[in-house]
Amino acid sequence: MIYREFGKTGWKVSAIGMGCEYVWTADEKTVCEVVRAAVDAGVNYFDLFVGTPTTREYYAEALKGVREKVYLAGHLGCADIDGQYVKTRDEELRTNA
Repeated sequence: MIYREFGKTGWKVSAIGMGCEYVWTADEKTVCEVVRAAVDAGVNYFDLFVGTPTTREYYAEALKGVREKVYLAGHLGCADIDGQYVKTRDEELRTNA
């Protein structure tokens, strides 16, 4: 894997990152398998769509033991409303979606 400096942070991030929106409706087993395969391949930059509490739990499980080795970009204010990605400032929607 090729790694590049991330701005002026000094972080070395993988040239290939993983966008995670396509697995946000997947089950825990699938999320864990996909994320761990990416980590095993050297990916250390993940763009997470974490629209539901369940999704956040799945990524927490998938990143156990490697969390200190990866960088996460999160979508602030995102939620899953009836299967649709939305941005909101409504805390109730973000935590109970």
